[in-house]
Amino acid sequence: MAMSKSEVKRIFVDMDGVLADFLTGCSAMIGQPLTNDAKGHSEYDKRKPELTNKRLFRNLPPMVDMYELIAYIKHTHLPWEILSAAGSVNRELVVYDKVKWIGQYVDPSIVVTCTFNGRQKAMFAKSGSVLIDDVKANIDAWEEAGGIGILHVSAEDTINTLKALRNPPSFH
Repeated sequence: MAMSKSEVKRIFVDMDGVLADFLTGCSAMIGQPLTNDAKGHSEYDKRKPELTNKRLFRNLPPMVDMYELIAYIKHTHLPWEILSAAGSVNRELVVYDKVKWIGQYVDPSIVVTCTFNGRQKAMFAKSGSVLIDDVKANIDAWEEAGGIGILHVSAEDTINTLKALRNPPSFH
């Protein structure tokens, strides 16, 4: 079923992998490439206390196309906010660093909500709520809870999907 323009009511945006370049920042901090697979996730999990103490989430570089995505989201004039998983390891520090990062690179007045894990983001899913996230499991949980998920690969693809959701083709 095609979504109508009025049905998209709010946009939730993930931070790591959508706005912040987690892989590049983490790879630089550990001194070797980190892969986005089971091996890379295991390596990160092993070093999470060390990396978060070194302020990983405060020092991530922005994704190269982040500003393009944020500009489009602001252009929609829809309410939007950041929805990011912060885990439980050094949680207070991670939340603090994510809020500071968003304030510096995105918008100091934007709401930043941090869940413990990505699947918990689905608690915020409602009809008309869009989640932009780079993790398929998070998108699946969001959609199961009644929201609209956009699996983020690039700003261009995500913007095109948002445009299609907001301006569906009309059939007369």
